[in-house]
Amino acid sequence: STTGLVISPALDRIVHHCLEKSPEQRFRSTDDVAFSLQSLSESSGSAVSTGPRLSGRRVSRGFLWGIAGLLAGAIAASLLTIGVRSQQALPSRSVRFEVAGPQDQQVVGTVALAPDGSQLAFTTRETAGGSTQLWIRAIEDSKPRMLRGTEGAQLPFWSPDGGSVGFFANGQLKRIAISGGPPQALASVTSDVRGASWSGDGRIVFAPTFVGPLLQVSASGGKVTPATALDKGRGEGTHRWPWFLPDGRHFLYYAAGSTGMEPGEICVGDLGSPAVRHIGQSSSLAVYASPGYLLFVRGSALVAQSFDAGRLEARGEAVSLGVDLPSNSATSGLRALSASLDGTLCWHSQASATSQPVWFDRQGREIGRLAEAASWYHPRLSPDGQRLAIARAVADTTVEDIWLIDLTRNVTTRMTLDPADEAMPIWSPDQTRLVFNSSRKGAAADLYLMRSDQPGSEELLLASEPPKTPDSWSPDGRSLIFEVSSPQGRQDLWVLPLEGDRKPVPFLVTPSSEWNARFSPDGRWVAYTSDVSGAPEIYVRQFHESGGTWRVSSRGGQTPTWRGDGRELYYLAPDGMLMAAPVTGAAPFQTGTPTPLFKAAMPESPDPQYDVSPDGKRFLVNQQISSREEPINVLLNWAAVLKKP
Repeated sequence: STTGLVISPALDRIVHHCLEKSPEQRFRSTDDVAFSLQSLSESSGSAVSTGPRLSGRRVSRGFLWGIAGLLAGAIAASLLTIGVRSQQALPSRSVRFEVAGPQDQQVVGTVALAPDGSQLAFTTRETAGGSTQLWIRAIEDSKPRMLRGTEGAQLPFWSPDGGSVGFFANGQLKRIAISGGPPQALASVTSDVRGASWSGDGRIVFAPTFVGPLLQVSASGGKVTPATALDKGRGEGTHRWPWFLPDGRHFLYYAAGSTGMEPGEICVGDLGSPAVRHIGQSSSLAVYASPGYLLFVRGSALVAQSFDAGRLEARGEAVSLGVDLPSNSATSGLRALSASLDGTLCWHSQASATSQPVWFDRQGREIGRLAEAASWYHPRLSPDGQRLAIARAVADTTVEDIWLIDLTRNVTTRMTLDPADEAMPIWSPDQTRLVFNSSRKGAAADLYLMRSDQPGSEELLLASEPPKTPDSWSPDGRSLIFEVSSPQGRQDLWVLPLEGDRKPVPFLVTPSSEWNARFSPDGRWVAYTSDVSGAPEIYVRQFHESGGTWRVSSRGGQTPTWRGDGRELYYLAPDGMLMAAPVTGAAPFQTGTPTPLFKAAMPESPDPQYDVSPDGKRFLVNQQISSREEPINVLLNWAAVLKKP
């Protein structure tokens, strides 16, 4: 009948969820019910209508709360019918299965469950390397679907209605409708982001960089404002991995020191006030899961702890779910973990990423290997090409130290021993010194100087509040270009004079992000990456004189590197291809058409993972070692696991 009430299958599931015999299988509160109903009301089709002509009408918030009240009443009525059962009752049975990614693609990074548990969002890339791509898949379907226009995507998250997916790509926070169409850019971020979450009232809270507080922006875009503030008294240096609670106002997040080292602390923020609730210690992000639990990692064990979302209180002891989720990334606190309000849980456990410095010729043929396979990062050759400075993670941790490799003897030497991170080493022109960044003083990545022939000789070079990354030392030895991560989520380029008062001056401070700067061998030019055009591209700019800016790449690029004579400029294309652009003129600067050299698998990182010999004939690539593919794990009625001894 056209005048009868039509109930969508999704709403029907919510009703049955409210009427479950076991209390632990039902929603814990009307907040949970209303949140699920709000998600339905914002989807492309209405949850409730009075016939086909009204099927597209939005349901009012008051109506939703009315239904929530009726359903709450139904819960009470059902209890009178079936009798009050023990609060310890749990679902009798869970179902676990595996979901594979698309053929010839490797699932990388995080996975995200839609709020109603019906779909998964995840990113993949070709096993041999290249750009990531965003995919979605219905739980019941064996065929995932790629969302076009999402090259470079990472860290996906769902809108409350399940109609859109948010993600980060190419220096921007974006959203895309799963029904199709191009993605929409919402805010600028750095290349080193730390998660986002979407509230029921259309706000997105996100971590635009690896340090600093969380920010917020409308899901339609607009002004970016703070969502949290760092508590320096507690030693906080980073807030990351937000997750909204059902009321759409409070959100979980992971707080840690400036290095982000595990364990950190689970906190609850409030969009309406600066008040913060401290929940407890954790080795990972936390997600809220029906029926009323926090799921997070302690050590390497996935655990569940009862959580009252109304009172914002954890109750009882955390219970292991029998799942091991060790840290497998240099991104502290990250685990590929997601949950939905219908009692579904998913996770993705990848083998620990290992890499090895490998020499290739210009045709991509392997011609030699260095050291042993380990967690290596940020290789930088000395100006004469005889030594390699590189960062390496300490075994079973995400903490990095600086190492040197003598390339003639293939001998490695550990240069730093401090328990904090030391990373991103660069050479002085005379090869006697190194500059790197470290958070050892509790600040967010200060710059340090050390002798290249004396381990442990480091001294503080520049300390300031924003986190800093050294990029390049000028050939005359007088200037150092470094990056500054701003709280607004962008990267700026500054110059530190190494003579006189050593007061930093801006080089490129713009509304866009600029990073990966490299001096030309004659010191006249600076090549760098910028997202001013909407995606990362390679540009060249004069260093001393005010002059023009020249774009080198045409279809995206990052991490530029010069040949020793300045006659060629290399960079990494979005698909992982190493490109070479001939430098054909210097007044003004001119380049020829970039040509592809070869593609190599490197660890996912916004920072350089390759370098070039002075003659441009050999490329030292931090090559990722192939690891076995791990499927996405899905657990229906996950809370039944708590019943097992």
